Amino acid sequence: MNQGIEPELIDGVIKNKIEYPEWEVSTAARPFKHNEDPLQPNRVKVVVSKKGRALYFSRSLIPFPRNPINHPIYLHLGIYAYERDFLLRFATLPRSILEDVESLEQLRVLENDFNIGVYLTDDSLPGVDTPEDLKTITELFKQKNMLK
Repeated sequence: MNQGIEPELIDGVIKNKIEYPEWEVSTAARPFKHNEDPLQPNRVKVVVSKKGRALYFSRSLIPFPRNPINHPIYLHLGIYAYERDFLLRFATLPRSILEDVESLEQLRVLENDFNIGVYLTDDSLPGVDTPEDLKTITELFKQKNMLK
């Protein structure tokens, strides 16, 4: 029985961290699906460099589509890989301005000039950030006979 997080996602985040040791943190993202609202502030967006490094995370729509776009908007998936030493160092860093404004701890990492690599995947289960999300995932699990 699937417990909610795909093994491929875990493997990808760990592989990213191993392949790019200069990235202090590894995380994951996927394109928004057609039935998901990227304007929803509980859905964190991430902009990724050509080499796969996170440039910024936001609760707002990024990049802002001033002109029509034909590239995906990435939904950040809340999974991380990092080494123990970095976690200990991160815990000593004061909260950052961007972190306080967006209420996103990963911005403390970026604002202190550390790197976050992003493993891109095409699919993942939806996140559970609100009571409505819980209803949605519960129904999905029931449909797939993963929950009784």
